[in-house]
Parts: sequence; C-alpha cells; structure tokens
Amino acid sequence: MQKRRFSVDAIAKYMPPGKRRHYGKYVVIERLSFPLGLAWPGGGIEEGEDKEEAVVREVDEETGLSFVHNCGSQFQAWLPRMYDEDGRDPRWPATSYVAYGYASGMPKNEEGKTRVLFLSKEEILAFAKELDRANKPRTPGAN
Repeated sequence: MQKRRFSVDAIAKYMPPGKRRHYGKYVVIERLSFPLGLAWPGGGIEEGEDKEEAVVREVDEETGLSFVHNCGSQFQAWLPRMYDEDGRDPRWPATSYVAYGYASGMPKNEEGKTRVLFLSKEEILAFAKELDRANKPRTPGAN
C-alpha cells in the first residue's frame, strides 16, 4: 500500500498587473502530462514546509504568479477546505489542503508540464462536464 501524500491546492482569482480588483476568472492549470486535464495550481508539501509556504511556492512554480491568502472568502461555498477522497489522484493516495485567495503577476507556463488558464466558474464546470462525458463508456448507437 502506498503512503498517503499531503499536498496543497490554490483556488485563486486572478488580479492582472496594475489592477486592484480581480476580474472574475480563476487561475487554473491545464496538465500536459499524466494525469491530463484541468487542475487547481498546487502540489506536494515538502519536508519541513508548512502548508502556507507550500501553496505560495506551488502557485509560483506552476504559474509564475504570486499567491495571497484571502480570509473569509465567498469561495468557501464552492469546495471544502480539505479533501482526501480515495482515488481522487490516480498517482497515489493524497490529502489536499485547499487555500483560497488571489494570484497576481504575469503568468508563465511550466515548460512541458502545464499551461496557465484563466476561466470563469461556468467555464470550469462546463469543462468538467465535457471531460466526464468523454470518459464515460459509450453505448453503441448512442450520441
């Protein structure tokens, strides 16, 4: 049995450079290698690192953006603060802590690994629905 890994994910609204307000889009990454698909920026908590340090480092590594926590966020109705559903990550058992906040700066893709996207909640949900539809077994003759 594989050892459970602890990680962080950032649900962040994007604040373009020079702006004082977000513009309604979330920072999302498109994974270009396994596991493919959309994801919140995030990753493993390193030895000796706390989750607050890990989320700032991971957002920077995957997007080139600076992450700032947001307390008392309206995002909290969307997703829980922590999740560890078995099978959520096909690579290993994982418990992820979710940080809510804002990201700013100039985006930078992680070469060969990720592409930075800015999507609305509706665009994210539509993509997830389409991905779910694409991964379901198809009945012959059905659309």
